[in-house]
Amino acid sequence: MEELKVEQKKRPKIKITYGNRHKLIKDVKDDTKNKHEWTAFVSIEHPELKDADLIESVKFTLHETFRNPERIVKKTPFELKT
Repeated sequence: MEELKVEQKKRPKIKITYGNRHKLIKDVKDDTKNKHEWTAFVSIEHPELKDADLIESVKFTLHETFRNPERIVKKTPFELKT
């Protein structure tokens, strides 16, 4: 029996990163101001493609106590900041 070899092209893997970052703001003079900065994000890592090539939009669902708890980001960077 003859063995058939098929050449496969190696494709770069696409790494999807999502999460959040927090930063404490120490120099807030006004007690009514938020002392925390939060950022939620989604991005990809690929040698040839950019976020907008694969991601059309990102829907962030926040806790129900937030005003407008469902927010859609339709352009890069796909981030939501406080």
